[in-house]
Amino acid sequence: MSEVQAGWVDIELEDRDGQPVTVTMKPTPAAMVAISRRFGNMTNAMQAVLNRDVDAIINVAIQGAGLSQDKKAPARLEAQIFRTGLNDVAASCLKYLAILQNGGKPLREDEIHDHGDPDTDEEGNY
Repeated sequence: MSEVQAGWVDIELEDRDGQPVTVTMKPTPAAMVAISRRFGNMTNAMQAVLNRDVDAIINVAIQGAGLSQDKKAPARLEAQIFRTGLNDVAASCLKYLAILQNGGKPLREDEIHDHGDPDTDEEGNY
């Protein structure tokens, strides 16, 4: 496995044999434009992922991992995401979308935790 660079987001998936598979999403201008065009804008993309729209999550993963030319990627990711669990994958996709909107730069710690959430303490813990 390669070293994760700043701004890259790994999705830890499970293949059909139960073996771990890592898909690395890299923030690029091409991925940002493709995702924005697919959903109409980046806010709609984030909302679709928040809503656990499976097609949206698969699309974000495909664009982020540079798999748009791999015709088998959607079916493969669909199965891997199902085996892994949608919530964990959605969280990684949301982080990736936020990084894209931040120009590909990693998020600052205070952008990761919403201090305005009444269910968290001052450090952002639930």
